[in-house]
Amino acid sequence: MSRLRSKTLNLPEEHPFVPDPGRGKAEKISGKRRGFYGELRGKIFKSGRGAGKGKSSRFGRGFSRGKGGKFRQRVTVKARFQKHSGKNSAKNLRRYIHYIGREGVDKDGGPAKVFEKEGEVTRDTATEQVKEWSSDRHHWRLIISPERGEDLDLKQFAKDLVEGMEQDLGTKLEWLGAAHYDTENPHIHLLIRGKTDRGEDLVIKRSYVSYGMRDLAEEIATRTLGHRQEWEIRQELQKGVTQERFGQIDRKLLFEVRGSVDGVIDLKSELNLVDRELRDLKIKRLKFLRNLGLARRASPGKWQLSKNMEKVLRGLSVQGDIIKTMHEKMRKGRENILFEPGEHPGISGPVKHKGLIDELGDKTFMLVEANDGKNYYVALTRYSEKEGFESSVGDTVSVEAHGFHGKPIDKEIVEISIDGAGEIKEEAALSYLKRKSSYKDTSSAASSWKNMKRRLSALERRGIVKRTGKDRWNVPSDLEVRIRERSVLYPKVIVTERVREKFKQRER
Repeated sequence: MSRLRSKTLNLPEEHPFVPDPGRGKAEKISGKRRGFYGELRGKIFKSGRGAGKGKSSRFGRGFSRGKGGKFRQRVTVKARFQKHSGKNSAKNLRRYIHYIGREGVDKDGGPAKVFEKEGEVTRDTATEQVKEWSSDRHHWRLIISPERGEDLDLKQFAKDLVEGMEQDLGTKLEWLGAAHYDTENPHIHLLIRGKTDRGEDLVIKRSYVSYGMRDLAEEIATRTLGHRQEWEIRQELQKGVTQERFGQIDRKLLFEVRGSVDGVIDLKSELNLVDRELRDLKIKRLKFLRNLGLARRASPGKWQLSKNMEKVLRGLSVQGDIIKTMHEKMRKGRENILFEPGEHPGISGPVKHKGLIDELGDKTFMLVEANDGKNYYVALTRYSEKEGFESSVGDTVSVEAHGFHGKPIDKEIVEISIDGAGEIKEEAALSYLKRKSSYKDTSSAASSWKNMKRRLSALERRGIVKRTGKDRWNVPSDLEVRIRERSVLYPKVIVTERVREKFKQRER
């Protein structure tokens, strides 16, 4: 015993301790092995602390901070790269500032307070500020929605987030923000200029947009509120079992599908048997999805998901948001309908509300209280309203379907082409038009042929007919069917009575 103790005590002198960390992981490209300090540097870089010093940082490109643990506070981040397009850039930026600073979204139901790093700014000041941005190549739009947004000071949270992004991207940022409290989850809108502090385009690495921003936001929220408890996570999952939107359980189900060989979710696998409570939630969710036609039971304990499950659920989420908006903004006791150009006849009535379809985009919608006793949701395109003559809330409008679709002249084109064995040319067309009782006059027939040529040129641009020579085209026998398949319709809005003119008449 004493001999053993003596050898043990003398061990450091006889055999001095020298740490041997072993060899590092093999480099994927060069095949060389990194030493201990190389591994350490790699780990530090991978953790995403601070901005890189290479070319990536020079061009404002950040990198992912890595995925956080499940006990961190959850934050949803949506980001959009908005490219500028000529004269509409300033208009779209101005419209977006008005949107994020609109009425009814603050805590007290008033207009949102637009702010920057130094403090609050008026909406007019913000509008003037973004005028300079419109000459840039692009800008960035972000929506940050913390799961416990009601427990956070959202303005301070936004400032901390931008400060962290500046460190990651290696540049100061020009930005504007607004906090909205009009939804279940309070959230922040951020508008970031697409220029670095060196005057270069702000280009952000895809991985940083996908993961880095979210991980940074979750890190800040966790530092403020602490880590989530197990019961909070379970409660959140339980809430998502019967939601008609794409949620966290759906992500877990898709992860299993992609990881399986045959694309089947096996609820008897070790993955699911470890956490039986989560397994029960998956079963309930799968049964709910089966009722929607998005899942089916292949065999006992094994399920298959529809290939378009995620797309359908996201579509249902959008429809749910539309219905909710209509219930809030429109008169009760009337049927709420989504206006589909071509399926619904033209409508007319006062505009009750206008807003953005996608909070990150520029596409707008209007709610019309139509004269037929129904409420209509009309999704607008850039062709729906003439620039400078857009409608306002309170205006009376008429909405009709416009765009590329079938026309009566198409039947005449088919008839002429049949006589010409599938080909239409000027001589045959003029002869046909003169034979018709309404075209006895030669000048009238020539005018109709001119209109027909315009129509054939439009069909040629869409690849439906083929030009074979000057004023000659090959026409398919199923022309009307092909036109119907390629129809692209949009709602055309015409203001028939402006609310401002009404006020002027009352003043007189």
